[in-house]
Amino acid sequence: DTLNTGESLPHNKNNLQFNLSAPLFNNAEQVYFKYRLISNRSSEWLVTNSNQRSINYIALMPGSYSFEAIATTINGKTADRFIKFTFSIKNPWWQQWWFIITCLITLITILWLIIRAYYILGIRKERAGFEQLVAVQTERKRIGEEIHDDISAGLSALKLQTSLIENKLNGTIKQEVNGIYAKISKLSSQLR
Repeated sequence: DTLNTGESLPHNKNNLQFNLSAPLFNNAEQVYFKYRLISNRSSEWLVTNSNQRSINYIALMPGSYSFEAIATTINGKTADRFIKFTFSIKNPWWQQWWFIITCLITLITILWLIIRAYYILGIRKERAGFEQLVAVQTERKRIGEEIHDDISAGLSALKLQTSLIENKLNGTIKQEVNGIYAKISKLSSQLR
């Protein structure tokens, strides 16, 4: 493929070949080229063999580049000007800023959802424990009220029977029954 200077290439189009020619020199066998690829990494001049007309670059990393070359003869005569070709190689999509930000946002969202789910689960467990405690206390109160009612009813019945027996008796037995009646009355009033 032919490229135009200043063109931006995708990350997978990073193997380039530059074909050079010097039409103004008469003896092509005595022409060689000085060239360099200027990038962040290096910019040293290299020299071709006299019969080498193509320069290959394989697996160039993403970034901006400038290829420069000039024709030279064995006698040291150089061309009037050098050629310059600029181009860049884009980062792959997984190294683009928008992809990295999307991954970070996704990761933060997932972490937030995990923390939120953990927090909600804790609240549900706490609520279930509280509801169980309230249910136990309610049941204890109900049982206590039932026992109280049963004892009160039993004491009232005993008080009534003691009162009926007291009316039928006389003497010391009547005094003893009267004492039992007083104790039952006292217990009954304390339960209310």
